[in-house]
Amino acid sequence: MNDKDTRASRRARYALNTTGLGRVRISTWMPDEGRWGASLLQPSTTSGASRQIADLVTWLPNATDRKMADDFLDGGADDVAWFHCDREGSRWTVTVKLLVALGSPVLANFCLQYASPMDEMTAAHPLLARLRKLQSYDWTTPEYRDLCAELGFDPDRGRPRFARRHEEMGNEILHWIGTNMVESAGRARGLSVETHRQSLVLAESMMKALSADPACPPESPLFLEARIEHFPTGVLPCRDEFLALLANGDLDDPLPVTGAAPRPADLSVPIVFLPSRYGNGVSKQLTVGRHYDPDRWEDLGYGDLRGVALRPTDADLNALPATAIAHRVLLDQGVVFLTRDEALHYLDTEAMYWAHGPRKHLPLRLPRDLPLRRLTWRDKLAWKLGEPVLPIDQQLVRRENLDLHSRPVAKAA
Repeated sequence: MNDKDTRASRRARYALNTTGLGRVRISTWMPDEGRWGASLLQPSTTSGASRQIADLVTWLPNATDRKMADDFLDGGADDVAWFHCDREGSRWTVTVKLLVALGSPVLANFCLQYASPMDEMTAAHPLLARLRKLQSYDWTTPEYRDLCAELGFDPDRGRPRFARRHEEMGNEILHWIGTNMVESAGRARGLSVETHRQSLVLAESMMKALSADPACPPESPLFLEARIEHFPTGVLPCRDEFLALLANGDLDDPLPVTGAAPRPADLSVPIVFLPSRYGNGVSKQLTVGRHYDPDRWEDLGYGDLRGVALRPTDADLNALPATAIAHRVLLDQGVVFLTRDEALHYLDTEAMYWAHGPRKHLPLRLPRDLPLRRLTWRDKLAWKLGEPVLPIDQQLVRRENLDLHSRPVAKAA
């Protein structure tokens, strides 16, 4: 892999993208003192940066590491900074590059060697430790801008620009996206991962509609309005003000409308089903039309859903009408909903029988935060002696016997 032809081809490929070599820091282990030396900034130049990066990647000793490094660095990054740790003849490397996602800056870091010990790397480089601690930030966050200055990055590279009359609203939406991009921000608002993701994507669409960049075409206001109306005030930034702009015609429609008006995209409602007699554990995305007509569920293939599911949070039920209606319709169909605490107890008891017992359903595709405990010999012995007590399953059977809708029974997944 390290022959001359490979080096030449990699140099040529990197020369075609915009990758630039940022600042390089090296820290060396001092065995006599049992600590890392100072993180030293190396003299560097942007001249021939693509060639330098190509050589650094080419000389990685492991083919898997070279492939992962290429995937990370070939993405058109304009700035790349390097942190090296030298210890007993080995070199560990972390690269950092500035990306733009959802219109917001992201200081992404990546270990060139898969087995690099990040705790050692951050101990050796205080700047890297600061960067990894920075979670919620936007273009104006002082710590983000300070880090860019020390990394040798332009902190405004790729920053969206807005028409003067929309600048205040655009920057407010941009600030909201940047400081809410992490998943923990959605949890703090009581939203599911899916609802939080939808709010971020829609906020980006609002930001694009206000942008003054012709290379960043916005969606049609006809699409935007239908989608935004489903999110109440408080879930999206500047929701009411943005809808007022649409109502007043202050945003030009970039798409000519001929014939029938375009149909807005359906929203996706996440429902997590847990193992039960009706199916395995699975996260289903129920695609619901803009009017959420329960009569459509048969046509959409949801009319026969049964089983045990995780109850959406109150915040999710309030954030999207589709979620509240999906919850109500599934209740009417006989689905038993459990709160998170109830679901964790259920996974530790009854769900084990449906997941691993004689009537098991596989494969399991549960979210990582809803794990099943490990199967034990006691479980197997108890199941040989007879079916365990299953109170939640008894609820399901009673509801099914009522035959509320006279619908055929099918698995939840």
